[in-house]
Amino acid sequence: MAKRKFWKSVITVTVLSEDRPPAWRDLMDLHYLITDGSCSGMIDHKRLVSMSARRAANELLKHGSDPGFFQLNDYGKDLTEQRT
Repeated sequence: MAKRKFWKSVITVTVLSEDRPPAWRDLMDLHYLITDGSCSGMIDHKRLVSMSARRAANELLKHGSDPGFFQLNDYGKDLTEQRT
């Protein structure tokens, strides 16, 4: 099996509003505010980083997700290899 690759993209969204800060819950709300709503917005792709499987597992845990999302265990071991 080919070695899998994992990536971390850091993206910054800057929103300008008048009178009060924008109210948003998720990216769809931000999208509406800066495309059809009363705010101006700018998206900047700051960084793209290649990661090891172990670091990807750690990053998933930081996100409140589970390493199993990428079929990894908590230590970055590929769970798809264990099935065969």
